[in-house]
Amino acid sequence: MAELVSENPCDNPPNWPAAPTPASNPLAVMELATGKKKDRFGCTRDGGKKFHAGIDIKAATGTECFAVSDAKVEEVGFGKDVGKYVSISFKDGSQVVGVAYCHLSETLVKKGAHVKAGEAVGKTGTTWNADTSEPHLHIEYQTQVWVAYANPADRSKVAVDPNALVSDAFIGV
Repeated sequence: MAELVSENPCDNPPNWPAAPTPASNPLAVMELATGKKKDRFGCTRDGGKKFHAGIDIKAATGTECFAVSDAKVEEVGFGKDVGKYVSISFKDGSQVVGVAYCHLSETLVKKGAHVKAGEAVGKTGTTWNADTSEPHLHIEYQTQVWVAYANPADRSKVAVDPNALVSDAFIGV
């Protein structure tokens, strides 16, 4: 009998690399959306059985979010699970880093543009599956130009851990 291979990255989570220190924070105030573990990156949902590809940072709908580095705008679009988004890419040494700003209410940049660290790229919102009672910025990092993979296992293979952007002091139960 053939052995089944699990596609759930939480069955055997890798040691994801840490996201580079940003030149500019993505939001003026960096606080987890709900203050709970589920807002964090990694196997933080459904009792540690479901992968969360980014972090959720609290922000009222319409709050400007900023480029974390001087970067190129790779995509401006709408994706399954992430809603309206802007993705940027930059180099950290020789490593390409892709960052996506998700669940936006509005985008402020165009594909192909170059942005400076701290420049507004969009406004936060609750598009697609974001709870309208908990508006936030969902931000993801990848070790490539960011791609909105539908399968969490595929997203986990190129994921970079941005948990250090937000202090553990905010984590509740």
